[in-house]
Amino acid sequence: MRRFLIIDDAVDLGFDDELRFDNKVNDILADVVHINPIDYMQEGVEGEVVVLRLLEEVRNRSAEFWDVVAIDFNLGDFRYQEPRHNKEICLRVAEAVREHNNSATMFFYSGTLMKFIDQLRADSAKDTQLKRIFRVGVANFISRSMIAREITGAVNNPSCILRVDRMLMQSAHLKVTPEEVEFRGCSFGDLAVAVRRQDKNGRRVIELVSEYGIAAFTDLNS
Repeated sequence: MRRFLIIDDAVDLGFDDELRFDNKVNDILADVVHINPIDYMQEGVEGEVVVLRLLEEVRNRSAEFWDVVAIDFNLGDFRYQEPRHNKEICLRVAEAVREHNNSATMFFYSGTLMKFIDQLRADSAKDTQLKRIFRVGVANFISRSMIAREITGAVNNPSCILRVDRMLMQSAHLKVTPEEVEFRGCSFGDLAVAVRRQDKNGRRVIELVSEYGIAAFTDLNS
């Protein structure tokens, strides 16, 4: 099953059904999960408290398998005393995703990179913000009307890390069994989590898969 995580302050995304049906695999509709920042807002709660609640939920969900994470460029008014902080929320969300998931393709939408740069033009930290974009690996800035099409295109041309994550998750219950092999006793699901985090073990898995394939982890005769 293909899985998409969308962070957007709209009540109705307007493109989620298109994503579900256009990315159906073996008659199974794609799973589209929508996290809405509005759900974390309460009367009288300070903006930063709301953001921290949102980021915690994003971190928790990001550890799961996702083909694509798409983040609305404008996530609403978080009632900061300085409204300029609102435009950084999409970047903070992206960074929270990457703390646990480096395999999913990431998009920003409802705006272009040029629009983002223009909004930062008067900001002395513009260069820092652009570096943050590159660090989190945003694949593209897309108009809202194009996001469903771009997501579908991305899952049909996944990165190497995403391909490995997918393959491991397809047999998440299997375990590494040969006595002499690395990661003996680990499930493929465990290995997928490591790949997603891209920790030491995750990088080693990618290295082994690149050299030997998924079969390197299991005893095919068992």
